[in-house]
Amino acid sequence: MIVDPHHHLWEHAQNPYMMGELRADTGRVPGVTNTVFVECASAYRTDGPEAFRPVGETEFVVAADPDRFISGIIGFADLTAPEIDDVLAAHVAAGDGRFRGIRHASAFDASPDVRVTHTKPPPELLGMADFRRGIVALGAAGLSFEAWMYHPQLPSSRHWPATSRTCRSCSTTSAGRSGSGRTPVAATRSSPTGGSPWPRSPRVRT
Repeated sequence: MIVDPHHHLWEHAQNPYMMGELRADTGRVPGVTNTVFVECASAYRTDGPEAFRPVGETEFVVAADPDRFISGIIGFADLTAPEIDDVLAAHVAAGDGRFRGIRHASAFDASPDVRVTHTKPPPELLGMADFRRGIVALGAAGLSFEAWMYHPQLPSSRHWPATSRTCRSCSTTSAGRSGSGRTPVAATRSSPTGGSPWPRSPRVRT
């Protein structure tokens, strides 16, 4: 059994990628039985409270795949939102038993040559008390956190201690990494490298 752990769906006019394209791609690899969708800002709700609009993406994925080939959904929620508990509950309700967690990208680099991630996180996101409360809310809901950050932000980095503090203070929440540890493209400053950057913990999966 093989599970594709990371893909997107979108209805871009010039470059659509929906179930037909996904099935064609996974069909080239013998043994792929299921996949995991990871948030990409598709089909957000266009009205209603701002914090709940990303739930539209979960609804979109479920509607696109009635056969449940996509067995897991990692959506987006602003983990700093005061109504995060209700937003997570709405994702779970919309997910048809497939909603598994949240990716809230924190990738930040001060260099103007490095691409800003789609959520446009502030540099201090990982150290914000509201963000940590959101991580704890994920654990309370039985959901996981998927990280997207640049390698200087990894827990072992002496340049970014907020990451380690967040991991330690939110130990009830499972975490995974999706593109975590990417090297900032075109960044010229030096950063720590080498070895496994993630703490040895059963709560962190790579």
